[in-house]
Amino acid sequence: MAMNDEGMGHVDAIYDWSKGNDNTQRASDILFGISIHSDPTKAQIIDLSYSAMIELSMIVNIGEPLWQPQNHHRHQILNKNEYLRQFGQMDDTLRDIMKLVEVGQPQSLSNLDSYLCQHSMSKVNKNEDLQVEGSRDMEYIKMSASDIVELLMDMNQWSREFFNIVSSTTMVETLLDGAQGSNDGKLHVMSAELHLPTPFAPSRECYFARYCKQLSQHIWGVVDISLEKFFPSPSTNFRKRPSGCIIEAMPNGFSKVIWVEHVEANHDQVNKQFQPLVTSGFAFGATRWLSSIVQHSEWLETLKGPTLVADDGGGRISLLNVADRMMRTFVSDINTSTRNSWIQIPSSPGSADVKFIVKNNSDEIGKPIGTSVLFTTSLWVNASPNQLFNFLRHGSSRKKTSEDKTEIFYIQKSYTDSMASYVIYAPLDESSLKALGKGSNPDIVMILPSGFVICPSGFPRNDGVDKNNGGGSILTIAFHIVESSSIRSIISPESVETLYKVITDTVSAISDAVVYNNMYKAWLM
Repeated sequence: MAMNDEGMGHVDAIYDWSKGNDNTQRASDILFGISIHSDPTKAQIIDLSYSAMIELSMIVNIGEPLWQPQNHHRHQILNKNEYLRQFGQMDDTLRDIMKLVEVGQPQSLSNLDSYLCQHSMSKVNKNEDLQVEGSRDMEYIKMSASDIVELLMDMNQWSREFFNIVSSTTMVETLLDGAQGSNDGKLHVMSAELHLPTPFAPSRECYFARYCKQLSQHIWGVVDISLEKFFPSPSTNFRKRPSGCIIEAMPNGFSKVIWVEHVEANHDQVNKQFQPLVTSGFAFGATRWLSSIVQHSEWLETLKGPTLVADDGGGRISLLNVADRMMRTFVSDINTSTRNSWIQIPSSPGSADVKFIVKNNSDEIGKPIGTSVLFTTSLWVNASPNQLFNFLRHGSSRKKTSEDKTEIFYIQKSYTDSMASYVIYAPLDESSLKALGKGSNPDIVMILPSGFVICPSGFPRNDGVDKNNGGGSILTIAFHIVESSSIRSIISPESVETLYKVITDTVSAISDAVVYNNMYKAWLM
C-alpha cells in the first residue's frame, strides 16, 4: 500500500461499520440460563461455590511463602508453586512424590517445583495459553460492611460503581436467595466483561458464580468462581479461580477489606506497551478492585460535604454529576468491550497506531444527535506518569498542543487511581454552563468527552515515590468529535485522513513539549 507524507496508508475504500458487533443478548446466555436449572448442574454449582468460599477464607489469612511481598508495593503476589502444594489437585502419583519429600528422600526429585507446576496445572488449567495472575491487598474503607456487601451483590450497583473495570454484566439467574431476604447465602450466576481503559488490550469475559456468606457476626465473604467446568465460556482467554474479598466491620464505621484476585488469562493479544502491566497481574489485580470501592466511598462523602449540602441552588452538585457522567462515558467508549467495533487505520511501520470507532445517536439524551467519531492512539512518553499528568491537566500546558485561538468552555475531571491517571474533558456551550450553575438537570446536558489516560510503562510503585520506575509512561489519547448532524452508515476516506492527521499532530506536539521540559529541567540542574 502506498504511503502518504504523514505515514498513513492511502484509504482506498469507504469505511462501513454497520457489520460490527451488535448489543443483542447472546443465544448462549439463554441456553445457559435454561441449563443451570437441571438438578445435577445446580447442585454442582452450589457445591463449587461453597468450596470457593472455603478456599477464599483460608487464602486471605495465610502469609509467606504462599504470598510474596513486593518491594515498593503494598500488595502481594501469589506463589504459584506454593498454591499448588496447598490447594492444587493432586493425583496418586503426585501424592507419593510428596510423601518421598516428607520422609526425607527427595534426591531423585531435584526438579520438584517444575514438576508440581507443570503437572498440577495441567489438571486445573487445561489451556496452556492461560497464565496465572494472583494478587492480594488490604484497605480500610469508610463504609459499613453491609453496604460493601450490597455494592457487590446488587448487579446494578456493581456494574455502575466499578465502571472503570466492568464493561457489562448480565444476571443469568439467582440460584440461592439469601436468608430472610438478606445477602447471607445468596448465590448469583452471571457473566461479566472486564476491560482496561484502552483499545489496545483485549477485554476479558466469563460466566461465573458469585456467592455471599456471613462468616461471623462482623465478617462477610463474597467469592467468584468461573463455570467453564460446566458450560462453554463466552471467551477462551479468561477464567476465574476463587477470587473475592473478606469484609470485617470495624468499630469506627470503617471496614477492613482483604481482596484476593486469582485468575488465568491469555496475554498473547495484549499490545506490547501494556504487557508489563497485564502480565504482572497489576492491571486486573486486587489493588485495582479495592481502589474502585475507595473511589465510590469518597464520591459518597463528597456528595455529603457541607459545601454541597448548603448549595441551595444545586449548581455544584449538577456540575459534579455532569463530570461523573462524562468520566463514565469516556471509559465506556474507549475500551475493547464487544459493543465497541474498533477499526484500524492503515499506517506505515514506525508511525502512530491509530484506531477509530463510529457512533450513531438518534434518541439518547445527553449526547449530540447524529454521527460522531472517536479516534485514539497509545504511545510511550519519556516522562513519569506524575509529570505527564500534571502537564496535561493544566489548561496552560495544553495550549502548547493547539493553535486554535477560539474561546471554548470546557468541563474537566482529572484524577489518579491505583493503575492510571485520567484527564477527561468535554466542551460546553455557554447556555448549558449557565443552566448547570443554576442546578439544572445534568442528564440532559450534551457532552462528548475526550481525554488522556496515563499508565506507567512497567510495574507502578505504591510507596509515595513518583510512579516512574525508570520506564516513562504509556499515554492513550482519545478525541471524540461530531462527524455529522445526521445518521450516517459510512465515513469518507478524506474524513479518516483528517482524523489521522489531527491525532498524529497532537502526538508530535506533546512529545515536543515533553522534550522541551526535560531539557529545561536538565539545564536548571
